[in-house]
Amino acid sequence: MADSCTQDLELGNKLLYEVDHTIWDIHEQTRCHIELRWPEDGNGRASSDGIHLLLSGDEEALEHASEEISRLAAQTSSRISIEGAIGSKVSTTKPEESAPSTVETLWESSVESQRPDYVPEYTSYQPHHKILKPREWTPQTFLAYVTAITNARLPERLASKFYGSGTTANEAAIALLNAAFADKTASAAHSGRAFKKALQFMELRGHSHRNHAREFFKKRLNSPLPVDTGTFNIILAGNVKVKDLYNFDSIVKLMIRHGCLPNAQTWSLFLQLMESEHVRRHAIQIMHSLGLLLDPIAVRLIAKELVVYDIHHVRDNWPGIREFLQSQDAKYGRSWVSKAAMNKIMNELGRLGNLASCLDLFDIMTELPLTTPTTLTLNTILYHARSQRNFALSTAILRRAHELNIALDEQSYHELFTLAFRLRKPNAMGLIWRYACLEGKTSWYMRGRVSDLLDQSPGVHTTKTDGKRTAADFPALPSFHQKDMEPPKRKNSGAWVARFMYERFKGWRPEEPLHELLDASWEVDNRINQAVKQAKQQSQQPRKITVPGKPLSLRRRVWTTEPESLERLCVDMTVTHLAPADGGENASLNQDLETTTADPAEKISP
Repeated sequence: MADSCTQDLELGNKLLYEVDHTIWDIHEQTRCHIELRWPEDGNGRASSDGIHLLLSGDEEALEHASEEISRLAAQTSSRISIEGAIGSKVSTTKPEESAPSTVETLWESSVESQRPDYVPEYTSYQPHHKILKPREWTPQTFLAYVTAITNARLPERLASKFYGSGTTANEAAIALLNAAFADKTASAAHSGRAFKKALQFMELRGHSHRNHAREFFKKRLNSPLPVDTGTFNIILAGNVKVKDLYNFDSIVKLMIRHGCLPNAQTWSLFLQLMESEHVRRHAIQIMHSLGLLLDPIAVRLIAKELVVYDIHHVRDNWPGIREFLQSQDAKYGRSWVSKAAMNKIMNELGRLGNLASCLDLFDIMTELPLTTPTTLTLNTILYHARSQRNFALSTAILRRAHELNIALDEQSYHELFTLAFRLRKPNAMGLIWRYACLEGKTSWYMRGRVSDLLDQSPGVHTTKTDGKRTAADFPALPSFHQKDMEPPKRKNSGAWVARFMYERFKGWRPEEPLHELLDASWEVDNRINQAVKQAKQQSQQPRKITVPGKPLSLRRRVWTTEPESLERLCVDMTVTHLAPADGGENASLNQDLETTTADPAEKISP
């Protein structure tokens, strides 16, 4: 069912810009989808004539949304005329004809990123307390301040530098949010949207911060501001994460007592809580009987929860990823596709070892405007490449990510470093470590691993009391720092090296992409491993030799017309490995091997 209405300029601005009263807020409160079409005049500027709304949804959603829009119109003394669909309870009047316009701006309540004040997550390079407060508290400035805190992402190295740990950094951000809401001078600027942003931030920080979220939620219930279904859904999402059915039930009952009806997102959370496919499908039948499946968002959410079962049903006769997606179109309609569903398919295909389909799916995602791969997509594939020790898959997906300008994060480098370590690829390991250091994106695990290897270097007699393996236990390892960067003999030397390398080279970046260097290192590392194998098979005591590793060429991060832009730095690396006692130092590295490159076509297929 659908309604349409025309409105004037003042109400149009209110529905786009006023906190808690936008079409996105009304959508969340009423389940009604709203399209706002704003025509342009002949000069390409927004016109004040013919602003048009299209409302769609079930009868109850239409009625509630129309009432809210009419209420807002009365507040601004705006003119509005609504045309109701047959069978709806909305009173109708014929709208005036819109001024003809060939160009108009379309705003959709289902597209969160279209909000005029939408701010994506951003990387912050300063402590949270340095985020400036506005000079005057208004609903807009208060929301902007809360958003600046919740959407700031501190790199691991800076969280460790400023706060000692990521957990302490989260606690500092939560303290700022609590202080903002406790500030009496800002009380008149509070809004439901600002509260939900703060509450969601606390819930997403993990189980250790749930107590903060619960206390914050209790304060919200006692405040004069009304709560909506979205507020309760945030708490329910936390219950789903820890599989807490008892508290899930309690929150749903509390939601009903406050006059908030479950929406498609609430039902989707319930589906996530249920492990049984039979129970999930029974719940979907109930959703259908309630008319919730008329909502295209509900279809996307349901498809996301069932897609793993759909893969299992055809896994023994896998038709191919394109054919599988076509079968999903036939089952759910073309509106089922979402980035979350595609990432879930990617994860399940990787878990089943169908790595060739993972790459095909990645290519398909690049073809669709709503499913462009992200760092999460990349990390999902890298995780399965590491789990299945598939070096070729990791370089193949890095190549695709480079073409799409997808940035690697700490998790990306962590997966690559762990894979190289497990495969005993010293050059690859050293290159990944250096790339991560230059970007300031080494993970806690990477720094800890390097610390273990550096803190007890070969040639220095130490007693191991913690069972950790040291550099002497590995037949081939790269150098982790430059010759003039000898770390102090102390714990956490890996963190010291990572910080030192970042500071030294922060104005530089690698000239070659990582996947090209990893491909080139494959042959060299294979020859080193062959030499190690020969050394272990000899009856004589093997020796350790140090040979040059793959160098890393750096160029300036910022290109200018100045001669300095043409400068290059070479970051050297050495590899120390076991070698046959009777061979020359480079003899093992000059042998011809049958496998000289990581061929994705041969090694990715399951």
